[in-house]
Amino acid sequence: GITLFIVFDLVQKHGDFEWGGFMVFLATFLQAFLVIYFVHWHWNRLDISLDAVIKYFACGFIISTSSAIFFEIIGTRLLGLLKSFMMFLLVEDEANDEYDNVDGYELIFPFFGLGRVFALTEVSANTYKMGFSQTYPYVSGVFVFLNAYFVAALVEEMCKYFAYLIVEHPDFVSETDLRKAAAVGVPDREGERGSGFDEDRFEWGGGLECVSGLDGDQSAEYESFDDEEGRKVEGDEGFGKNNLSQADHGRAIEELRSPLSGANLVPVELAECPTRRYVSVGSGITIAMVATSLGFATCENLLYIFLYNGTSLHSEISVLISRSLFPVHPLCAAIQSIGVCKQQLENDRSVSLGQTLFPAILLHGTYDFTLMLMKFVGGLEPYNDDYVSKSSFYNTIALFGSIFILMIGTIYYMSESDSQALRLHRIDGARSFVGIHV
Repeated sequence: GITLFIVFDLVQKHGDFEWGGFMVFLATFLQAFLVIYFVHWHWNRLDISLDAVIKYFACGFIISTSSAIFFEIIGTRLLGLLKSFMMFLLVEDEANDEYDNVDGYELIFPFFGLGRVFALTEVSANTYKMGFSQTYPYVSGVFVFLNAYFVAALVEEMCKYFAYLIVEHPDFVSETDLRKAAAVGVPDREGERGSGFDEDRFEWGGGLECVSGLDGDQSAEYESFDDEEGRKVEGDEGFGKNNLSQADHGRAIEELRSPLSGANLVPVELAECPTRRYVSVGSGITIAMVATSLGFATCENLLYIFLYNGTSLHSEISVLISRSLFPVHPLCAAIQSIGVCKQQLENDRSVSLGQTLFPAILLHGTYDFTLMLMKFVGGLEPYNDDYVSKSSFYNTIALFGSIFILMIGTIYYMSESDSQALRLHRIDGARSFVGIHV
């Protein structure tokens, strides 16, 4: 539905949106689906279901992108206000060599209803900003750095990460959650309902009937934790990732039962199934995060192709190819999955949110900063006979710099992934931990 809405909107707003543009639109999705085909279906289709991949992709496409746009607008406005303040401090109240035709300045902040950024005599605001960048290139470079690492990288990586977290899917249900759900039971479809049961509020075939998860019944060891009295709880006494004591577990069961009050609940027997390997779960987590990032990247590519650069079919194809050849979003998501697996599978409580996101933010920010810096430096060059050659030089630096950064990121991910796979294999052998910890 969202896809059809975008197509309809493009047709309505762009009278020249014909078959060529429509094919570019389809190709934008197909390049993401091609990556998913190899990453999931061709290599790891037994590690996570196609249903889960679709849901994670949709969440990245809609929720992650929309939230990132919202926070990036706020970040951009704040940086603009800060830059205006810096320009106010640095600019003198007299014309300098850069503005020989200016008789005076009037600086007005862009917020609080006070009007435009600059009201200048004989010089437009954009021209003045360009002159400021040429006069104070290092100050402007700092704002390029902040825009790349904080407004772009930090916001987008956090939005992708939390978009992954908000999706709950049976593929990642722990044995502990299954046992708690089985203790609640499910309404009897064939039996007589109680008078207080609202059938319209209950969806048959829900997660309570799930009989498979990260681990089967063969392993009796649960994650250890401290109960309310500080006593160490081990083995079958544990209640897994929610760190519940026996009393809290009972209250949780009653809370789960409350929406089903009035129903005849039937106990659920969990069927024994082969223990799922942690290497498989880790692969599933990585694929889920990559699918989320591909949804985000697809929506972002549509914006760049049709909204920012949709002047001609040639430009649309060029932007699609250039953005498809540099998959920074899927790579950063895969790097994030290393930290997530450390938390959820290796049960490493020392891994914080910052440690999980920092490598991806560093890679993403460096990638964006390289592109933004070369564009900024190239924009400072005067329009003369050497402008074309110098512009090509900066574009070449940006191209090879981007390739080098992505190569470093790929090597880092492969190294960390191989090391983590060995640790998960050892956990599989020891069977010292059941389920995932959130």
